[in-house]
Amino acid sequence: MTSDFYRTFEDKHRGTRDLITSRLRIYLPFVEPLLAYYPKGNAIDLGCGRGEWLELALAAGFDAIGIDLDVGMLAQCHARQLPVRQADALEVLRTLPADSHALISAFHVAEHLSFVQLELLVNESLRVLQPGGLLILESPNSENLMVGTSSFYLDPTHNRPVHPQLLSFLMEYAGFARSQVLRLNEDPGLLSKRAIRLYDVLAGASPDFAVIAQKSAPTEILATFDREFNAQHGLPIHRLANHYDELLDRRLERLDSRAQIQLKALSAEIDGLRGHVVYLESLLNQSHGTTRTQRVLTHVRSLAGRILRRSMPMLRTAVVRVPWAKHAALAVLRSSPRLANFIGRFLPPGQAPVPSTLSAPQHFEDLRSVRIMRAVSALPSSAQSVTFLEIGDHAK
Repeated sequence: MTSDFYRTFEDKHRGTRDLITSRLRIYLPFVEPLLAYYPKGNAIDLGCGRGEWLELALAAGFDAIGIDLDVGMLAQCHARQLPVRQADALEVLRTLPADSHALISAFHVAEHLSFVQLELLVNESLRVLQPGGLLILESPNSENLMVGTSSFYLDPTHNRPVHPQLLSFLMEYAGFARSQVLRLNEDPGLLSKRAIRLYDVLAGASPDFAVIAQKSAPTEILATFDREFNAQHGLPIHRLANHYDELLDRRLERLDSRAQIQLKALSAEIDGLRGHVVYLESLLNQSHGTTRTQRVLTHVRSLAGRILRRSMPMLRTAVVRVPWAKHAALAVLRSSPRLANFIGRFLPPGQAPVPSTLSAPQHFEDLRSVRIMRAVSALPSSAQSVTFLEIGDHAK
């Protein structure tokens, strides 16, 4: 790997210097109270990279230094006159005196280490920190499914994802007084959206996390940090998934309500059709001539066609959205071949093979009745997969 490769890679895939600096400001409320107990407290940033956090720590008042092996990264720090050394971070940590530093940080370093090295980093940090001192470790968040299964492996130097709960447990097991998981850098407006997509659930949980651990100290020192350690940060995937389910349930309830309204309207249309049929039957009973009978039959077909065309969208929507309506429609069509044949007149021309699961009655006048039954059978019966389908399209 060339000296400039990783610096260029970070510029493109992690974010600009200004973006990373703005994100790192979230840690300042945690670390600034340390300066009340350790003015100009010593701080060391392991794997300092381009020096964004190092610059913030110096501006806050810490006597900070950065450690990194990458020459390309250190070149940017030198250009800003930041105090850095080219060295192995763990080796430097081992050489530091006990109780000598107020703050130790390592941003996006843990995922590059083996678990043995990570355990060594945590144990040595506990030794080096002063009472009440803080250790900050930030890493990609594998709880975000797109990070854990895809983008994490974009970096050729990554070893394996570190789970937030594992890292928190490791710090407490090592002997830190307490630790806090911060989930970071999610879209802050995601939970306020009126509709979110499945992709939002897969990729919307906090893409990064940090664990901040504090070394034991007198109660009055620890109490200074209680507010920050008790605050909740970020968007865990279970909260995002629950929000997605709630929005989906509301949408389905609205669709069911509309379907019920449309079914009631359809029932009213059918009742009106019955009245027309009774009226037309009375006309037929009164007719005596072939010409008049033909005129009445033409009138019947025209009236039924108009009613059917007007009712078809409502009927189609009801059949698509309500499972029992689909089964009822199939039952009616199977029991009344003439009705199926009549409805088939309103489908586009062309014939389609009969599905193996649907046998055609031998007394059907033509295949139009088979086509309409096939169209209804093809409609989805699950209310969770609502799609506005054209019956004619399925019958082709």
